[in-house]
Amino acid sequence: MRFPRFRWILLLTCVLVGGGIAAFVVRSRNAAPTYATVPVTRRDLAREVVVTGTVKPAAEVALAFEGTGRIAEARVAVGSLVTAGQPLLILSELDLRARLAQRRAAVAGERAALAELRRGPRSEDVRAAEAEVENARRALADAQISRSSVDRKVGAELADRYEDVPNILRNAYTTADDAIRKQTDVLFLNDATQNPKLTFRTAEPQAAIDAEQGRRATEGELTVWASKLAPMNGFAVWDGALLDAMRRLDVMSAFLDRLIVAVNHATDIAPTTIATYQASVNSARANVNTVRSNVDDLRQAIVTQRAGNEQVLASASSEVTIRQNALATAEARWRVARAGATREQIERQQARIAVALADVTEVEALLAQSTLRAPFDGVVTVQDAKVGAIASPGVSLVTIISNNPPHLEANIPEVDLADLQIGAPAQATFDAFGNEVELEAVVTAVDPAAVVVQGVPTYRATLAFTAGAERVRMGMTANITIVTGQRNDVLAIPVRTIATREGQATVRVLRNGYPVTVPVRLGLRGSDGMVELLDGLREGDLVIRDAE
Repeated sequence: MRFPRFRWILLLTCVLVGGGIAAFVVRSRNAAPTYATVPVTRRDLAREVVVTGTVKPAAEVALAFEGTGRIAEARVAVGSLVTAGQPLLILSELDLRARLAQRRAAVAGERAALAELRRGPRSEDVRAAEAEVENARRALADAQISRSSVDRKVGAELADRYEDVPNILRNAYTTADDAIRKQTDVLFLNDATQNPKLTFRTAEPQAAIDAEQGRRATEGELTVWASKLAPMNGFAVWDGALLDAMRRLDVMSAFLDRLIVAVNHATDIAPTTIATYQASVNSARANVNTVRSNVDDLRQAIVTQRAGNEQVLASASSEVTIRQNALATAEARWRVARAGATREQIERQQARIAVALADVTEVEALLAQSTLRAPFDGVVTVQDAKVGAIASPGVSLVTIISNNPPHLEANIPEVDLADLQIGAPAQATFDAFGNEVELEAVVTAVDPAAVVVQGVPTYRATLAFTAGAERVRMGMTANITIVTGQRNDVLAIPVRTIATREGQATVRVLRNGYPVTVPVRLGLRGSDGMVELLDGLREGDLVIRDAE
C-alpha cells in the first residue's frame, strides 16, 4: 500500500520536531541554572508615616456669659484683634449697680453699729434706759391694780348671780310639793306610802303602773329634797344644788306625763271627774315645768357669767404678764447700757459685717460676669451677639483664636504608633500651595487615648512648625510625612529577599553560581522597601531577589 506524499511529509516533520525537543532537554539538564540577583549596597534608610492633618490655632476658645441679661454693648466684630482682658461684650448693669450700692450701704451701717458698740455706754443711753425701766414698772403696777379690780368686780357679779339660788330652789321645792302632794292627791289612795294606788281604772294599764311607781318615786324625792334645803354656802355647793333640783324636777315631770295619759283614758269615772282630774294634772305639769325652767335659766346664767369672768380675768392676767416681760426687757437693756458691749456682741457684729461684705462680693462677681473679656491676645473669628438681644447662660457668642503660631494635628493609626517619638521630624505640604511649598515640623505631643476614626483606632498627634508658620491659615489641609526612623550609610537589601524560618531571618546568596542560605541580622525597615543589614553579609554580595 502506498502512502500519499503529504503523509510522508507529515511524518518527517514530527520526527524532526521530536528530535529537537529531545536535544533541548538534554542540553538543559547539562547547563548551569541562572538567578536574578541584587547586590548588597550602602545607602541611607528612612522609615516614614504619611498622614493627612489640619492646621489648628495655638489656642481657640468659644466665650459665653455665665448668666442671663440684655446685651448693652458689642465692642468687637469678626477679624478684630484683641488683647488679654479686653472687653468684648457687655450686658446691661443698671440693676446690678443699684444692688451693689444697697449692699455697700448695708456694710457702712454694720460698721457704724460696730463702732457704736466699741465706743461703750453713753450717759444719754443710760438715762434713757433708766426711764424705760421706770415706765415699765409703773405700767406693771397699773396692770396689777387693774387685775385686782377686775377680780373683785367679777367676783361681785358672780356672787350676785348666786344670791338668787336659795330663793329659786325654795320656790322650786314649794311648787313641786304642791303639784305632787296636793294637786294630784285626789287621784291616789295611800299616796304617801310605798304602795300608792289610782282611784280609777284606765284603758292604759302601763300608764297606770308608771303613774303609781312615779308617785312613790316623787314622794321619796320630795322627802330627801326637803332635808337638803338647809342653808348652803359656797359656789360649788350651790352649783350642785341646782343640778340636783334639775334632776328631781325631771323625775316629777316624767311622773306627771304618765299620769295625764292614765287620766285621759279613765274608764270608770264620770266625764266631769275626768275633766277635773285633767285640769289638776295639767296645772301641776305647767307649774313643775315653769320652776324647772327657772332653775335651768339661773344655772345657765351662772355658767355664762363664770365664762365671761374667766375671759376678763385672762385678759387682765395677760396684760400683767406682758408688762412683766416689758419690765424684764427694759431692765436687761438698762444693764446692757450700763455695762457696754460684751466680747460676744462685738464678735457677732463683726460677723454681720462679714456677711454684708460677702453680699457686696457676690454682686461684684455678678458685675464681673456681665462683661465678656478676651482670655488672651488673638483674633475674633465668630461674633454672634446683637445689641438689645437677651444672652442665655452657656450659649457661645464670641470665638477667639490665639496670635501664637498655629500647629498641625493629625490622627496616627495604631499600626504606625509604635516607633513614633516626641521630637520626630516631619515635612508637610498643603493642598492650597501644591507640592512647591514644603514646611518642616516636629512632633510635640501624642494623645494617650485612642479615637476611633472610620472604625480604626487612631491617636492624635500635635506637630509644631519649625519655620514658615506665618504662611498657613487655620483649617488648611496638610499632607504630612513623619520620619519615625533614619539610618545613614548602612548596608541594605530589599525586604522581599528575606525569608524567616523559626524566627531567624535568612537570605539566599549566589556563590560560585549556586545559591547558599545565609542567616542575617536586620535593623531599620525603610519606607522604600529596603531593610538595614546589621550582620551576615558584606557589601557587594549578590542576594537572590526572590526569597524561597
